Amino acid sequence: KKCHKCHLYEDKDSHHCNTYDFRNDNCTICQTKIYGAKDRAYDLICGHVIHTRCYYEYKSNGNKTCPICKKSLWNREREWTIKRFTILANPMPGIYRDMKVRVSCFDCHEKSETEFHVVGLECKKCCGFNTQKI
Repeated sequence: KKCHKCHLYEDKDSHHCNTYDFRNDNCTICQTKIYGAKDRAYDLICGHVIHTRCYYEYKSNGNKTCPICKKSLWNREREWTIKRFTILANPMPGIYRDMKVRVSCFDCHEKSETEFHVVGLECKKCCGFNTQKI
C-alpha cells in the first residue's frame, strides 16, 4: 500500500511510505488539504502529517509537541537533562518534598508515579518530562 505522497519527493526510492491514507486530511495548522498542496508534507515522529512550511512556523513559535497528539516533535533528551539538574538544584519546600503524583506521558503513553516538582513531572518509564498530572 502506498502513502500517496511519494510523488512529492525528488528521491522517491529513499522515501519510506507511511501507509495511512491522508489524501483527504487537512493540515492541522493551516487547515488546507495536505494532498496536492504546493508545500511538501512533513511526517512528524508520531506519524501525523502537516505541511513543511507549517511545521517550521509552528516550531519557530516555541511549540515542541505534535498539535494533534502532543508527542514530542524531536528527541528532547538534552532538555530533560537540564530539567533534572534544575530540579536537583532547587528542592521543593518541606510539605511538598515527598509529594508524589500520577502522570501520563505523551511520548511513551505510559502512566507512572513521580515526585512532584514545579519544574516538571518526570515519567518513570521513559525519563522524559512531556507529561501531564492525572
